[in-house]
Amino acid sequence: MIGRDGHGRGGAAGTARRASCTLAAILVLLCPASLPSQERWTLDLGTEVADTSIGSSRQRWWSGRAQLAYRREGVGAGFLGSETQARDGDTDVTVFASGYRHLGDWTVYGKLSVGPEADFLHRYWVEGEASRRLVGTLVGHLGYRFLEFRAATRHLFMPGATLYLAKGELEARAFLVQDDDLGARGRTLLLRGTWDVHPRVSLGAGVALGTRIFDVSSIAGANADAWTAFGNVRVRLTPRDRIELSVSVSHENPSFDQRAIGLAYRRTF
Repeated sequence: MIGRDGHGRGGAAGTARRASCTLAAILVLLCPASLPSQERWTLDLGTEVADTSIGSSRQRWWSGRAQLAYRREGVGAGFLGSETQARDGDTDVTVFASGYRHLGDWTVYGKLSVGPEADFLHRYWVEGEASRRLVGTLVGHLGYRFLEFRAATRHLFMPGATLYLAKGELEARAFLVQDDDLGARGRTLLLRGTWDVHPRVSLGAGVALGTRIFDVSSIAGANADAWTAFGNVRVRLTPRDRIELSVSVSHENPSFDQRAIGLAYRRTF
């Protein structure tokens, strides 16, 4: 529930449609610092392939993402994009719009994503978050996310904190999930960090531990302990171009395993 959200429908067929909770990240190469412009447009294109095992069933899941963003330094940013995911012969498409705005020590964020015909992905995603600088470079977050799927409705409460460092950042965030339809609950803790090892190269890594990370709608009362570990490298090719490579390994009891690799490209205009 901390990444790409989905739901199961019971039995092998339902389990096969679990959302992968892959936390995408990236590989970017050796180049000068960022562009001097205070306003900039960016285009992000990314893809991910995941080998997924559910009991004795082995599947290959694929996702693709395109996003256009406008950023104004010190003010905020807006994003517009689409994501396509294919699993076991089925394909879902969602479109989204999101943005954030700085207001002194506060930052507010919102997102709306829709896929009215989606089968395993969400049909509606509404999210809001408020962040505030607490002391120094420590920022606290409090967010809420509403998700409606074909056969389930979920609420996520997401408290967290981020410490911004001279050459990176550290984040801790909790995801508290309530499924209205089955009364199932999930709790997950995410820990992640990034570090600029070179003006052109950044590394990232993290881990998420909890329950029902991938399928909060699985049988109530069942052991659904889960974890996912991920890493990425980001390299800046030119002042306007970068690439990102990410890998992740995930498991959820009793029989869900996944290994994924992603590649993304960003162009700044």
